[in-house]
Formats: sequence, structure tokens, C-alpha cells
Amino acid sequence: MATVNINLGSSTIQNVFNTQGSPESLNLADLVDPFFGANYFFTAQHPRYFGRGYSATEVQLDYLDGASSSFTGVTLANPTANEGDATLTQLVHNLPNTFRLSANGKLNFHYNNDAGLFYGTSATLNDAELKFLLPESAAQYNKVSGNATLGLHGAVTVLQSDNFSGTLNSITLSTEKTIASAAINGNFTIGGNSTSIAYERSTTAVTGQLDNVLINYRDGSQIKFDQLNMAVDSHTDIEEGLLSNAANFGGNDTFNVTLASRLDHTLQLATGSGNDRVVLKGGAETLAVNAGSGNDVITLLDHFHLVDGGSGSDTVVLAGPRDSYQISRNGNSLLVQSKAFAGGTDTLTNVERLMFDDDAVAYDIAGTGGQLYRLYQAAFNRAPDKGGLGFWMHQMDQGTSLDTIASFFTSSPEFQSMYGSNLSNAALVDKLYQNVLHRAGDAGGITFWNDYLDHRGGTQAKTLAYFGESAENQAALASVIGNGFSYTPYG
Repeated sequence: MATVNINLGSSTIQNVFNTQGSPESLNLADLVDPFFGANYFFTAQHPRYFGRGYSATEVQLDYLDGASSSFTGVTLANPTANEGDATLTQLVHNLPNTFRLSANGKLNFHYNNDAGLFYGTSATLNDAELKFLLPESAAQYNKVSGNATLGLHGAVTVLQSDNFSGTLNSITLSTEKTIASAAINGNFTIGGNSTSIAYERSTTAVTGQLDNVLINYRDGSQIKFDQLNMAVDSHTDIEEGLLSNAANFGGNDTFNVTLASRLDHTLQLATGSGNDRVVLKGGAETLAVNAGSGNDVITLLDHFHLVDGGSGSDTVVLAGPRDSYQISRNGNSLLVQSKAFAGGTDTLTNVERLMFDDDAVAYDIAGTGGQLYRLYQAAFNRAPDKGGLGFWMHQMDQGTSLDTIASFFTSSPEFQSMYGSNLSNAALVDKLYQNVLHRAGDAGGITFWNDYLDHRGGTQAKTLAYFGESAENQAALASVIGNGFSYTPYG
């Protein structure tokens, strides 16, 4: 049961989501690769130091190009040896005007003071941070977001061969101009080779489970995903791309999306299977939802939205009374136009119900609502009462069959009062023709239904349901319910 809350201000929409028609990529591999690429290039370009400072537990190394490395928590295997092995708990590589890379954990090094060598042999990293320091004049500087700071948290083993593997429980991100903070949490298994990643021959392999995402933008905008529990890989986009993949959402999920202005492309929510609850505001026709399978409820707080309810019995909730809208059909879609806003039309496809402040209207003429309306008319020779219709529609939406409801109807006092108790099969057939089709039965039809009841296992309830769904009864009621009919929602 995932919960998705998105509130995007105009600045974030313009600077992040409207950048050349697509948002900045936040693929998982793209967030991990820079650490291992940066570490490879730093160590490859700085094989020897030319200056060294040290104390009992700290070492400072300086390089000819102005770069530096500092190590803390240093323990030498042999404190008096000129060459040997060392362990340490933190390293910091600083490359001016490029990046600063820090890592904490248990790091193993070999050193040779005479040769100016101090290089890693293996490490288990618990936390790492990569902070880019590019000047704005640099070709690689991102003028939209500015320099980024990335963080990894978990347990990752790095070998001298440049292979790495391990697990992460959190990836963090911030940028100078757009993202104030971002946290991607879950249980991720990663692996790869730093050399291959540095030369863009491969990316980090990522598998595992994504639990939650929180992105805070600098203008106060926010994207928040909770209780996702979804499988991910290297290419999983944890921002807009996460919303457009129906496979990511399979429960009874909740989505609240507010956009302060239009996008230059359509933000498509694909809510997947389950009985979802969706609230949309803003974005005009650039904010759309495909609700997938399930009995979904989509609330529209303003207009110009595109809604595809998918399969199931789907309801759209609209603000204001029913008579404040003009509703028409266009094929399988309802066009709902607000009389108060010129052109304020919502296009609703595969939507069965509409709810207003003062009314609820069913448009699923061929579906649950229409079947129940016709069953009421067949059983009681009257239009259904709103409360009863809403109750039984709810039961059918939850899986109760039309035949089961028909059996409740045939055992009701109202039915028995109209048709008689202990009614013979022949008498029932005669009355169904009169009350449902409003004519005398034809000889062939009477023979068929009597044989069905007497010799082929038919029940009076099933026969009632068949009459209700007959082509003749559907045609008779088409003009009555074709433009929707009112009901009172249950529960």
C-alpha cells in the first residue's frame, strides 16, 4: 500500500521537469557510478605523492597538481618500518575545482615512504560522500542544477582489482540550485568494476528493493514515496519515471499530485492494479492518470485533466453540484465541462461513476450499475431506490454475482408480494413477461424458460437475472439510464 505525495512549485517545474521536455535523470546506477569513477581517476592520476605530513593517527599527502589526500584513524602494522601495511577509518581525496571524495569504514593500505607510495589494497566502506566542486565556467558544470553532492550508506567491499560489491541501505543527493535534499532508502545489492565504470564501459549493477524516496526541492517542492516495497535495478528512475510504470504499484495505493503550473510534457501516473485513491490538482492537460485495474477513486480538485480509469468500477469525484457541469459522451469517454470555467473540460475514459457535492451518477450502463438497475426494474417493476442501488452496486463491486443478488430479490417481501409466494415456474415465467417486458410471452419463449426451470437446473433467481439482461429489457431502458442514473454511495 504505497503512498505518493507530489507537490511541485513553478520554479521546480520550470528548472527541473521542463528541461528540454524531460526531467533530470535520477537512475540508481547514475547515482552510484560517480563514486567509483572518481576514486579510480584520482588514484590513477596520483600514483605518488611529493609531500607528506603525519602524526600518530593521521597522514596528509600532497600531489604535484595541487590535489591532496588525508587519512585519519591510521594504524601502522609496524610503526618503525619505512614500508609496510596500514589500516585507517577515513580517507578524503580532494581535487581542486573538480571534487572532494570522502569515505569511512575499514580501509587497508600499503605504503613505501622512499618511493612516495600510499595506495589502497582493499576496503569495506560504510559511508561515502562525493561533492563536486566544478566552477561555473567548466564545460561539465550543470547550469540547471549546479554541483551535486552524493552519499552512499551501507557496507561495500572494494578490492585492489577495482572490483566492488556489497549492499546499500540509503543513497542521498543534493544539488546547489534545485534539490535541497534527497534520500533513496531500501535494500540494494551493488557490484561492478571501477575501471570499467570510469571509462563508461559499464555501469554499476543494482538489484534489490526500494522502500521510500524523499526529494525536497529548494523552492519548497517535494516528492515523497512511502512503503513502495518494489523491486529495482540499475535503470530504475526514482523520480518521474517511477510514476509512469504501472508495474511499480500493485496494492491499494494513494496518490496526491499538485502542480503549480503546466509541464511541457505529460506527467502520466500509472497506478497499476489495486483499489487506488488518486487526487489531482493543477498542471492542466499535462497531468494525467491511468488507474489500471481495480475499483479506483480519482478526485479532481480543478479541471483540464485526462483520466483513464482502466478496468474495474472507477469513480471520479468533482467539486460542486451536478448542475454546474455539462456532461457528454465521446465514444468510451465522458467529457465533463465546468460551466464556471470556459474550456474547463476533463476527459474521462473507462470511468463508470461520477460523484458531485449533491449527487452520485452511474454511467456503467453495460456494467455493474446498469445490470443492477435493470434487475431492480425486472424484479419490482419500478426504478430502484438510490440507497438500495448504491448498496448492491457496492456488493457487486466487491465480487458478489448478479445471480446471488437476484436470489436476495426473489426472496424479498416486495418480490413475493408482487409475484406471489410459492410461485410455480410457469406462473413466474408468465409474470416475468408481463412485469419485465410488458407483454404476453411468445410460445417459443414460454416453452424455453419452462424447460430451463423444470428440466435444466435453472433457478427462479437466475431466470429473473436473464430477463433483466435480455436485449429487449436493455433496449426498453436505454433511454432511461443511457445518460446516467443517480445512486447513493454505500459506506
